[in-house]
Amino acid sequence: MQIQIEDFGGGLPLPNYGNRRPSADYFNSNLMLHNFVVADLTSGENNVFVYDERAQGKGADALCNLRLFQHLRLRQQYRQASNEAPENTHTLLLILDNCVGQNKSRVVFMFYAMLSIVFYKKVLLLFLLPGHSHNSADRVVGWCKRNLKGKNLYDPGEVVAQMNTTPAIKAEFLDHRTGTDPFFVGWKALLSKYFESMPDGYTANYFYEIDAGVVTTRHLVTTADQNADTFSIIGNGDAGSIRKVLLGDLFGSEHDLDTVTMENVQLARQAPLSLTTKKVKSLSLKYFSIPPQYLAYYPVDPASTPEPNETTCGSEQTNSNDETPGGKRKVAVGVPPQSKKRVGRPPKLPRHITKSPSILTFFSPVKTG
Repeated sequence: MQIQIEDFGGGLPLPNYGNRRPSADYFNSNLMLHNFVVADLTSGENNVFVYDERAQGKGADALCNLRLFQHLRLRQQYRQASNEAPENTHTLLLILDNCVGQNKSRVVFMFYAMLSIVFYKKVLLLFLLPGHSHNSADRVVGWCKRNLKGKNLYDPGEVVAQMNTTPAIKAEFLDHRTGTDPFFVGWKALLSKYFESMPDGYTANYFYEIDAGVVTTRHLVTTADQNADTFSIIGNGDAGSIRKVLLGDLFGSEHDLDTVTMENVQLARQAPLSLTTKKVKSLSLKYFSIPPQYLAYYPVDPASTPEPNETTCGSEQTNSNDETPGGKRKVAVGVPPQSKKRVGRPPKLPRHITKSPSILTFFSPVKTG
């Protein structure tokens, strides 16, 4: 049996500052790194896949891509260790958080059904009850963040290298700039051709057994057999015929799972995502604290790039925008000073009341003696 615990860790900010943090880092945006953790309880290996937020998000397409990437590697390892194919011998047990939007989406369940036909003999899904699970994947995220603490890191390669200082962690950066990254789109359209969607109300359960596309749901692991529901989500045809056609659609003419890689996937590649102009502008305000050799990885703020006809417009314009370090801004001659509201509470001014009767007029003199 192959037992895995999978979960997304919290986003990692880039740059990562150590003990001394510039104020610009506190007030401005970061470039975020997603990290997907696969804690393999069978082998004791903890895989961490790190990728940029510009590569892909954390939706159904990303989950299908990362899991396919992992299971292709696992299959190669099993084939190298023995001559038996895991789809005939191994059962996959996935332990997951009860995140309905990610781990229980209809597209992801169709992917689980594909695993039960293509990669494994049977797939078991165990979703933890709501609350903090403290599972192995969460501990791996804690180990990774502990390795990053107190260090100035400006590049994903440096982040991954620091994670790998823990022997039990095998971190890898999936670079979206290479063109060979495992990020594709169109999983819903592909899987819908061979599998049906899960029925309404299926997310209320916490244990699922998928055997060649036939799903058995139980509310809890301890639910009796007579209270379990069984149904098939396979479309037209049987599991054997669907497996053959599905492999052709997914990997093209290469049907041998022993040799296929992510480069054989026939889905459309995910185009690089663009950050919003507001975020790029905010991020660029901390570029002064990043060493120049790392700036090529970060997005360029279009507002900070001068136009070709504005680079040499005369010495007067250049001098008018100069700033003296530690001094006041130089203002061009003839330009009126800008009236800017001062920050903070306005000073309390004395009240001047005129033509007001004195309080003494309200009292009459008292004769004594």
